[in-house]
Amino acid sequence: MKKIVHALQEIHSPVPLILMGYTNSFFRYELEQLVANLATTDVQGFIIPDLPCEHRQMILPLLETSKIALIPLISLTSPLSRIHQLTKDAEGFVYAVTVNGTTGTGQSYKNSLDEHLRQVTKESPIPYLPALVSPLLNTSVPSSPAVTVQSSDRLSSHR
Repeated sequence: MKKIVHALQEIHSPVPLILMGYTNSFFRYELEQLVANLATTDVQGFIIPDLPCEHRQMILPLLETSKIALIPLISLTSPLSRIHQLTKDAEGFVYAVTVNGTTGTGQSYKNSLDEHLRQVTKESPIPYLPALVSPLLNTSVPSSPAVTVQSSDRLSSHR
């Protein structure tokens, strides 16, 4: 993580950057120091997939005076009550996972995805970014990018 932070301090991006990683990486670096070291970078968000909603308060106070938002991650299995809980105080955008399991391992497109994204839109006061299966034009799921683009606020593809 120290090498990543150093690299982020050296580059300047025309778009905001988001640092995504597991909880232990953020805490091993010492979160307060990490936020301070990223203050002069273009990092404006953290996505921490394994951070339960109930533990956000361990991180949010450290981000209050920074430009870094904690981006909530919503899975396909998140019920409406959980989506509401995750998005009510969210900043920036909501990261909407579009597959169950590991991204990019050839899962098929779920017909329920559009309904899920409609629910996220209904519950979230801010835009969402759907994470599409990888690669973006995966021939095993030909309709997923087109359908998701039609219903999304932003677009993300993992490779």
